[in-house]
Amino acid sequence: MKISAVALGVVALTLSAPAAAMFGAPRYAVCRVRPQPPPTPVDRLLPLPERRPRVLSGAELVVIDVAQVAPMPGRDATDASSTLVAQTAIDFRCVGIPKATQTIRDVIAAPPGTRWYQRDAPDWRALHLRAAGAFGVAGTRASIRRELQRPLPGGQITARHFDAFRVKLAAAHAAADLRDAASAPLVLAFLKDRMGKPAPLVWEEGLGALARIDAVRAQTYATEVLGRLHDPAERRAHPNMLRRILDLVTRSDPATSSALRTLSKQLVEPDGDPDGTDACRVLAARIRAGDEALAKELRPELATDLRTQRGVLCYSHLIDEVFPGVSSHEVPVLTHRQRYRTILRLIERMASAPDAAWPTRRKELETWLREQAKTPRIAGGRRHRDYQPSTRARHLAARAALGDETASTELLAMVTDEDDDDATPFVAAQLGLRFGLPGAADAAARRMRMAIGRHHDHFGRDPWGHRGRLVITEHVRLMEAMREAGDPRFALALLDRQGHARAATTFALVGFRGDRAAVCRAVLRAAETPGVHADAIDEGLWALSAYGRTCVPEAQRLAKEGPVAARGMAHELLAMAHRLQTMGKAPAGAHRLQAAQARARGIQRVPWPARTP
Repeated sequence: MKISAVALGVVALTLSAPAAAMFGAPRYAVCRVRPQPPPTPVDRLLPLPERRPRVLSGAELVVIDVAQVAPMPGRDATDASSTLVAQTAIDFRCVGIPKATQTIRDVIAAPPGTRWYQRDAPDWRALHLRAAGAFGVAGTRASIRRELQRPLPGGQITARHFDAFRVKLAAAHAAADLRDAASAPLVLAFLKDRMGKPAPLVWEEGLGALARIDAVRAQTYATEVLGRLHDPAERRAHPNMLRRILDLVTRSDPATSSALRTLSKQLVEPDGDPDGTDACRVLAARIRAGDEALAKELRPELATDLRTQRGVLCYSHLIDEVFPGVSSHEVPVLTHRQRYRTILRLIERMASAPDAAWPTRRKELETWLREQAKTPRIAGGRRHRDYQPSTRARHLAARAALGDETASTELLAMVTDEDDDDATPFVAAQLGLRFGLPGAADAAARRMRMAIGRHHDHFGRDPWGHRGRLVITEHVRLMEAMREAGDPRFALALLDRQGHARAATTFALVGFRGDRAAVCRAVLRAAETPGVHADAIDEGLWALSAYGRTCVPEAQRLAKEGPVAARGMAHELLAMAHRLQTMGKAPAGAHRLQAAQARARGIQRVPWPARTP
């Protein structure tokens, strides 16, 4: 097998640390101009001419780590004779996605044992697997499945095993990003092989990939694991296994419900009280699995008074399962418990499918909301110790969803508050989009522009989630809400000060089916915002290379008329699209622009693929 390689001329590509956040490696690290050769030594550097050593001739350079690749234990039988050494100068983080698409395919398809000159093979392969999933690279599904099929090294756990785990998990998440259902059995086989073995975090991370590919298959596997955990010795040996596997239970299923009932009997005290939080988690999973008898039994316990020890200990785990916000009869309990998130869910459901009791319950809910508007946590203001801004945002959203125009105005005012630099405005903006409030889209875009020029602190009450290696913050949730609504301004998060938001938006670009030219306009014009961070410009404009030549007109304007801080990366974006024109001379002292222009000239030398994306 031969790996395609294209010389970059004056550009030498180097691999940055694999721990860099997703693809956000600095430009100077992944795409830098080759330094000049060292000067020839002169005689005056030697203090004693009479002791000058004789000139030695240079020996032949032998690069032992790329001359041959030793066979690897556990290599596929079909690849046993492979000693491939690949030399590639293409780094997609430098030249952009269209020019590196074939290299991404080649790296992923390379047989086991392949080494790349000046690259760490496992990190290099894992990096390209993540890129294939993030940018939906066509023609990589078969190679990803092959990676999932490759056997792991045997014997005691060593660094070689963790290299293999890293690549295997990258392939699993790439399959999830590509929604490749055919990869689900392969990911499942990997999980079964690693279950209960050393390095349990590898198994736990793989569970998330399987759930994203095939939720039904994931729950079937969870049922199998629950049967194993009926043995108390297994639970003691693997204390985190139960809570991780319960996250896969998301639908009603008789087999899962039966396995959970058996387990639940073992996790209670003789008097019937739950034995720790694991017992509470099992009860919650039983309700999700369709145990309606348990839900009926728990409703009185959690309704208006916590009358049992079970209700007290398991309240936080059970309340959303027992009262999920699907019936207007839940209003008395939800208002008594002040469950704003569930109230919003109920209002949303009743707007599309109201039940017979909703008109009466709606009046009760409106009365309660008016009373709550006077409490300190809603109306106390920032200086009051009981004030909860995120709760106020949900309170206003509930009133606005029920037709209160004043509440709608106040909610959008929270979104656009120039003095608020915490997470609440993002929560409020997402709620405005969720209920289609007038002006919500423009207010959300304005908040996202604020996040470009300044840092926002995380003072929200909502925990951050994870999707693969992406961290789902309030910024990310708002970005995804705008993308779901078809608003091209969702891509403003490419320039967000928060790195988590930039990484998640990079993954969201390719799946957007709206006006991509509008995406280019929004991002490239926002790149002129005063205070925009240089790293955000580099990462955001590089990510736009995934749109091929769509962004060329706006990039040409930015390269010619934009501020000095953005012009350099605009030149590089044009070079990635193979549309780089004459660049003006950089002003004196503009070192970043000078370096960017040098990189752009090197990127331009890389040929444009025959078939553009």
